Amino acid sequence: MKKTEEIVLDILQTFPHTRGNDNRLVAIYLKKVGLPTDLLRLADYTDVSVTETVTRWRRKIQAEHPELRPDPKTLHNRRKRQVEFEEAMR
Repeated sequence: MKKTEEIVLDILQTFPHTRGNDNRLVAIYLKKVGLPTDLLRLADYTDVSVTETVTRWRRKIQAEHPELRPDPKTLHNRRKRQVEFEEAMR
């Protein structure tokens, strides 16, 4: 059986749209390991922190493999929204 890290790496390599979308990444991960994608049903099977584990691995993998980071347009839009939010909070 593959480890969480290996599964997340495989997903990021196979499905580029998951590199910038944690919800899609987690949904594909849950399907691959045979867990329900509905979070309410997931809670019956396991600790819901599995979603946090997947996103932590995504961050670690992307730090080590810059080619698996989101596309530049996505990063630019995130930075823009962050600046707008910070300005609104002043």
